[in-house]
Amino acid sequence: MQHVQPGDTIEVYSGIYQDTNITINQEGLSLIGIPYELSTGNNTGKPIVNITQTTSLIEIFVTADHVTITDFILISFHPSGWSANILAISILL
Repeated sequence: MQHVQPGDTIEVYSGIYQDTNITINQEGLSLIGIPYELSTGNNTGKPIVNITQTTSLIEIFVTADHVTITDFILISFHPSGWSANILAISILL
């Protein structure tokens, strides 16, 4: 996410993504899950974000406007029995 520009589209291919915190701070960014594997990896259909952290409850942190996140499966587990997967903050000036 370090080299994206406003309005870019990022395609994430099929697979299981473990404990990866993502911060989206570019306006108009699209994060699109692709339901097939690019090469010989683990074809799971839609990309799976598997959250098992015990220290951080936020997996996808959105601080920009007009962000699109589609075609992902979010799986969450927290020992206390609760969690938050996506936190979106909209600040309009």
